Amino acid sequence: MHVGPLFAKLLVHTTQAARPLRAGIGAHQVAPFRFSLQRVLDIRQQQEEQARLDVAQAQARYQHQVAVTEAARRRQAKHKEAWLRQSQRGVNKHEFWLHQTYAVSLEREVQTAEAEMLQLAKELNARRRVLVERAKATKLLEKLKLRQGIRHAEEEQLQERKQFDETATIRYRPADF
Repeated sequence: MHVGPLFAKLLVHTTQAARPLRAGIGAHQVAPFRFSLQRVLDIRQQQEEQARLDVAQAQARYQHQVAVTEAARRRQAKHKEAWLRQSQRGVNKHEFWLHQTYAVSLEREVQTAEAEMLQLAKELNARRRVLVERAKATKLLEKLKLRQGIRHAEEEQLQERKQFDETATIRYRPADF
């Protein structure tokens, strides 16, 4: 790769400027960025992930209960249709009693399934709220980490610029003095 003479000079000066010049003046060591709340952020991320899993499990339980409720409703509707067909042909007291008992049983089953579905919907919404809260807490710490990282990089650039300026000042010796 061919580089122009100006770039080559700049490259030589910047690599030399990074070396120690004399005792007491050395190259600035770039400290790696370390987020002081990294452990807290890690814990928050784990909590958020656990909340995601909890929401997924609650969603699965809710979907299962929706299917159970729909099946109970279908059984109830099917029984009503069958009863209407049979009642048109005529029924005795015993058949009427059996129908009535089964219809009440199906109605209770539907009510129980709907109540369970409502309870699971409330649980799912509560888990979603927890997930949103945990996601906000995590996002807040991630933004803080990003801002501190940017500030750290800016401070490092400023230190490097100061060092280069100092190096240039030390190296520059006018011939007429």
